Amino acid sequence: MSFNQDKLSAFARAVDEEAEHKIEQLEKEADEYRAAQLKQAKEEEYNRMFGYMQEQVQMIKSKHKQSVTKYELDQKRGLVQFRNQLTDRVFDEVRERLAAFSQTEAYAEYLASQISAAVTQFPYKPVCVLVKEEDLRFSETLQRILPGQVTVEADPENRLGGFILLSREHGVMADETFAEVLKAQKEKFYSTCGLTIEY
Repeated sequence: MSFNQDKLSAFARAVDEEAEHKIEQLEKEADEYRAAQLKQAKEEEYNRMFGYMQEQVQMIKSKHKQSVTKYELDQKRGLVQFRNQLTDRVFDEVRERLAAFSQTEAYAEYLASQISAAVTQFPYKPVCVLVKEEDLRFSETLQRILPGQVTVEADPENRLGGFILLSREHGVMADETFAEVLKAQKEKFYSTCGLTIEY
């Protein structure tokens, strides 16, 4: 069990380190992109302003203010789109790594230990364990580990890995699929990654 925990801890550290590296890279790219765009915007606006200054100072101030506001909004929209694309790239890479992990022997051990722990804490018995179709190969192992407590079924929605515990009798479920974990991590990533864009 300690060996499995060590492997799981090592995997978690590797994912954390990769995420930290990607966050730093994203912050650097976003800062460079923003600086270049703001510099270009300032140069364009100053050049335009000097051309009209002699004749229509008041009109130019008004147009300049409107133009800068619109430009800033456009740039912020562009930055939001850029941030979202970078974030999607990071999470697509994590998704690929999870898909690869789900094909290993370590995943089989991980899945069995996670389901065993979750079933122990799940308040209702019997429980149905929903896994991706490929993971049905572990059903005998799971039923041997948790005799009389579980049935194992395929979840057509689960394509990445992980599991759902379901008590049909009580209408209660616990979603521990990789897709659900990734979704939660992505939401957390947006709020903690430092790539917020102020309006």
